[in-house]
Amino acid sequence: MTKTIGIICAIERELTALIAKPPSHCRIVAGGIGAKAAERAARLMDCSALISTGYAGGLAAPAVRGVIVVDTASTVFDYALPQSARGRIADSQTMVATPTARAKLAAATGAIAVDMESAAIARVAGERGIPF
Repeated sequence: MTKTIGIICAIERELTALIAKPPSHCRIVAGGIGAKAAERAARLMDCSALISTGYAGGLAAPAVRGVIVVDTASTVFDYALPQSARGRIADSQTMVATPTARAKLAAATGAIAVDMESAAIARVAGERGIPF
């Protein structure tokens, strides 16, 4: 396996800054919206670590607009994102649109944010035994 970091998001606009000047050790793809698309993209990547990036919905503090949320048990990425918030990112394949729905999901999962792709990418990383 190569020493490449695979970075996956749903849509290209989520990667605008990275696509403009991609690091040479990273392979960056917009895999599509939702778990199935994210899993397919992750399985196609030959890499030594996987990162899911993109927009997420905030469920609880400190996940407010503009905050980077990191949900990983690995310390591999700690040096790269020192000013991020560490917390769970819940998975939902439907829009969590109301304050009541967000509060219920946060209470049920302990998550501070929600997205549609991270859990699928994390599952592929776990199967391969690589950092996520």
